[in-house]
Amino acid sequence: MNEVSRLLFVGDTVPNKPFELGRSLRGLCFEHDVRVFNLEGAFSRLRKPLFKAGPHLLLEPNFFSEVTECFNIATLANNHVMDFGDEGLDTTILQCKKAGISTVGAGLNLGAAFSPLDIGNCRIISVAEHEFGAAGEDKAGIATVDRQNEVFEIIKQGRESGKFVAVVAHGGTELIPIPPPYLRQRYRLWIEYGANLIIGNHPHVVQGFELYKGKPIFYSLGNFFFSNDSFRLYPNAHWSIAVSIDIANNNIRAIPIHCDENNIVDIATDNQYEGEFTRLCNLLKSDNYFDMYSSIASELYKSWYPRLSTTSREDAALLLHYLRCDAHRNLVQTELSHRIGETQSCEQIN
Repeated sequence: MNEVSRLLFVGDTVPNKPFELGRSLRGLCFEHDVRVFNLEGAFSRLRKPLFKAGPHLLLEPNFFSEVTECFNIATLANNHVMDFGDEGLDTTILQCKKAGISTVGAGLNLGAAFSPLDIGNCRIISVAEHEFGAAGEDKAGIATVDRQNEVFEIIKQGRESGKFVAVVAHGGTELIPIPPPYLRQRYRLWIEYGANLIIGNHPHVVQGFELYKGKPIFYSLGNFFFSNDSFRLYPNAHWSIAVSIDIANNNIRAIPIHCDENNIVDIATDNQYEGEFTRLCNLLKSDNYFDMYSSIASELYKSWYPRLSTTSREDAALLLHYLRCDAHRNLVQTELSHRIGETQSCEQIN
């Protein structure tokens, strides 16, 4: 493909149960040259989950064709593609290749994981926050945002070669209506590097979008297909956003997508989603944005981190010191990683 005119992006996709793409959505897909989805999870022949915090997502080949008939690029930089280790990653890449799906964001070593996908005049980049499964020089895994030089270089090289650079990023806080401030700073920095578009995934709910220096940043498209009953307890988890970009005309559309009780995924016909998306976008511009996030952080800290509870202001100051200071945080990360048996790679520092 020499020249790309139209691109389509959808959110987190987990083909582990039967589902169906509706007629209107299929029509939308084939109006676009490049059709990108985030493949959340891994295929595995051995089905031996890796030891890690959190759930494992095992994908089923029988349900994959519903995606591969309509999409042609899978982003793999996320917190589940390494759930079944190197074998799972290898099987996932092979399964995509057999289905005619190009992959980006993970590989058998650092170079492969950070290798962007260039399609004519477009560059697709896939990176994720470092939870586990990060690639190393000779270690399979995903491209992670803590490799700031690598992220900078692949964006800069794409910009200098005149390509439209789209970064699909996996990160942020799950199940909240606004992105955290650090994430907004990170994505804006990538625009400064030269990215033309940022697409966010991972929070499992729709969040708003904004323009920064004329470039769109979508903070979370939500779950395209992720069958998990617990998500339905949260607002904006049962619908998602498809982002359509017409490069030639600089036209951007956010299209609400709904998954019904029969697992049929299609373009939403209910206008309420457009109104709700507008509200979520307005939250980003609110004078109360930082207060809202502070309030959310306070509530989530109590429910998510009981093992980090403190009994005094002095205890809180000490814990904050350990988390904030690079030296302490690195030492703690190194020892905890060793305790759970993660392979440590001592890479050369030039």
